[in-house]
Amino acid sequence: LNVLILDAGRPKQSFHLKAALTAGEDLPFGVKVGNASAVTVEELGSQDIVIFNDVPRLSDAVRTRMVDARKSGQGQLVVLGKEADLGWWEAVNGFPVKPARKVNVATERGKTVVYLTSYDKNHGIFKPFQGTTRLGLNTAQFFSYTELQPKPGAQVVANFDNGAPALVESPVEDRGMMVFASSLDTLWNDLPFKPSFVLFVHQTARYLARYNAVKAWYTMGEGIPIVGTLDGGVPRVVNPSGTQESVGEGELKSGEQRFFSPEAPGFYELRVGRDSRILAINPPANEGNLEMMVPEDLIASVQSTEAEARTTGTFATDDKLEYARRQMGWWYLLMIALIAGIVELYIANSRPQSVRRVG
Repeated sequence: LNVLILDAGRPKQSFHLKAALTAGEDLPFGVKVGNASAVTVEELGSQDIVIFNDVPRLSDAVRTRMVDARKSGQGQLVVLGKEADLGWWEAVNGFPVKPARKVNVATERGKTVVYLTSYDKNHGIFKPFQGTTRLGLNTAQFFSYTELQPKPGAQVVANFDNGAPALVESPVEDRGMMVFASSLDTLWNDLPFKPSFVLFVHQTARYLARYNAVKAWYTMGEGIPIVGTLDGGVPRVVNPSGTQESVGEGELKSGEQRFFSPEAPGFYELRVGRDSRILAINPPANEGNLEMMVPEDLIASVQSTEAEARTTGTFATDDKLEYARRQMGWWYLLMIALIAGIVELYIANSRPQSVRRVG
C-alpha cells in the first residue's frame, strides 16, 4: 500500500507515524513523508492513503485534487492538531466535521488529561482491540484535542471520556475520510508511547485503503478469509465452473471476516459488494513435490527389505544364493546328458560297416 504523509515541516513531526508504518519487514506499507506546503497536484492522487498530519492548509489546486482523489477511492486521514487551520479544513468539500476549537484540557476542563475510553468495537479499525488489555487505547493521556461537531451522516467511531468525539468517519455515501481530533506525535498526547499506537495506525491505514489480506494463491484444504470492505456487502464466491454461491448469511460489514474452503483446484473470484479479486487454488503440495532428493534417500526408496522381499515374492541376498545353487544342479545334469549323447554318436560313427555283395 502506497502511503503519503504530509505534515507542517516541524522536526520529527511524522517520526512516530512513519516508524509505526515501517516497523516490520513484512508490512504492506510503502511510506513517503513530505511537506504539505511543497506538495504538487501531480504528487497527490496515485497513493492508496494520504495522511494529512496536522497540516495548516493546502493550496487551492491541491485541495481540489484531494477531493477528486477521495472520490476515486483514495483513503484519507486528517489529523487536527496544533498547526491545523480549523476554518480552512471545515470549508473542504465533503469534510465530515465542523472543527469548533482547540481545547487545552488542564485549562478548560478542570482536570489534567482525558482518555480515549469509548469506541465502536464492531468497527473494522477496533476489532483487534477486543479481548485484550495490553493493547487497550484507554491508557493514552490526551492533554489537548480539537473539539469536533460531526456533520449530518458522519459517524463517530471513538470518543474521549468526557464525550467529545475523538475519531469521526465520513458518511456512507462519501466514504474514504477520517478525522482524528488530536495529534499523532507527542505534542498533544502520549499515544505514540503506548503499545496500542502501532496497531491503531496499521488498522486505520488498512481500513482506509480497503485492504484485504487475502493472498493471491492458496492450497486446497486451507480456510480462505473474506474480509468486509469499506462499503460492506454480501460475500460471494465464483468457482472455476462459473457457479456463484454466497458465503454465510447476510451482509459482511466493514472489517468483519468469514471463511470458505474450496473443493477443487482452479481460479476463484471473491466478491464483497462491488469489490472483487481473483485467487488461485492449488492441489495439495504433496501431489507435486519438486524438491531435490538426497541420492541415498532415492536408493532407499526403491530398495526392498528382506521382509518386503518375502512378502512381494522377490528374494533377499541369502535366498538368491540358495536359489542359484538349486538351479546349477539342473545345469550339471543337462551337461552330462549332452556329453553322453555326443560320445554315443561318435562311437556309432566309428564302427566299420560290412558290405553285402549280390551274386
